[in-house]
Parts: sequence; structure tokens; C-alpha cells
Amino acid sequence: MEAEVTEADVTDVRDEATRLAAFREARRRFVAGAQGPLALVNTEWITGDPATGQTAYGVPGTWYPLAAGESGLKLKAQASDGIEVDGQLVDGTALVRGKDDPGHPLFDSATP
Repeated sequence: MEAEVTEADVTDVRDEATRLAAFREARRRFVAGAQGPLALVNTEWITGDPATGQTAYGVPGTWYPLAAGESGLKLKAQASDGIEVDGQLVDGTALVRGKDDPGHPLFDSATP
């Protein structure tokens, strides 16, 4: 359950530094709460058929798992999806590798 921020959290203090610290702690509890704006919304494993791929909730494009033993995913997207891989806008297919795979591009979603 989300922690409620009350007036007492920020007004029952004596000096500005203490009020600021109290505000920050109340804000941290709020944003990190189960229903706060920083709550995890979705986690999906890409396990679909490598021939047809799958979509992921809230993420544009079609995502394809690679063959067993290979690291990363194949992405098929249109430029209008706004997805960049290694700084390049994807318009077709791209290989997406994680930060644990040195020398390979990282996924980055472009902001419209």
C-alpha cells in the first residue's frame, strides 16, 4: 500500500534543513510506493517463436528471440516507432544486445 504524505510529515519540524529532509523522505516513500510513479509496470520474457516473434506490452516493434546460446534479441520496427539501437533509428530489423555483451549496441527508446 502506498505511504500517504501528511502535513505532519513536512510541518512538524523546526528548521528549513530538517523540513527539506522530511519532504524528501516523504516524496521518496510516495514515488517508490507500490502504486507510485516509479512502480514497475510490466516485465516480459521474449520467448516467442523465432520465426514470428512477439510484441511486448507498451513497447513498439516485434521482438524475436535468437537461437539457443546467442545473446540478445532481434527487433523489427518502423522508423515511426521511434526506437534507436546504437544511436541509429530502426527502420527494418536490428540486433539488440545488452550491456553485459561488450561491443554490442544497447537498446534506447527515442523520445518523440
